[in-house]
Amino acid sequence: MNSEESPLYRLLYTIFLDSCTFYPPQSDEQLAMGKLWEFEEKGLIRAMEVAEATSEEIERAPAKVKNRMESRLISCDSIETFKEQEELVGIKKLLFPNKQILADNEKRDVRNLFCAQKMGCDLFVTVDNCHILKKADVIKEKLRVRVVTPTQCLKEISKEL
Repeated sequence: MNSEESPLYRLLYTIFLDSCTFYPPQSDEQLAMGKLWEFEEKGLIRAMEVAEATSEEIERAPAKVKNRMESRLISCDSIETFKEQEELVGIKKLLFPNKQILADNEKRDVRNLFCAQKMGCDLFVTVDNCHILKKADVIKEKLRVRVVTPTQCLKEISKEL
């Protein structure tokens, strides 16, 4: 039986990791991230792409994560079309409706969601309660990107096993 015929192969997800998941402050989220990396190593997750990260975020990441990051670091800085520029502005308005000027971390949040949408990811995994998780429902409705915590992601994937 090849891997495409295996029942586990149908479980594949494309997951986009926000860089804040490298070192989540909550211990349950840390455990969930460890399990998600295990699933990815076993081939149960199609891809775990890493949202653009600052050098400081990369430096604080656990060694296991650092080793994987170079080949998976995704950035959507090259916005090439007018339509993409409009989409980026729409995401900015969705996340920060009353702000004209965004801080660097807020700009990364906008770009990360844009990139996740552009990639067609199944799940955007984050522990960002300030901007992203609290707007998960509207992000799902408007961008068709499901935003979850590492624990929620693990629960969903585990149901399929």
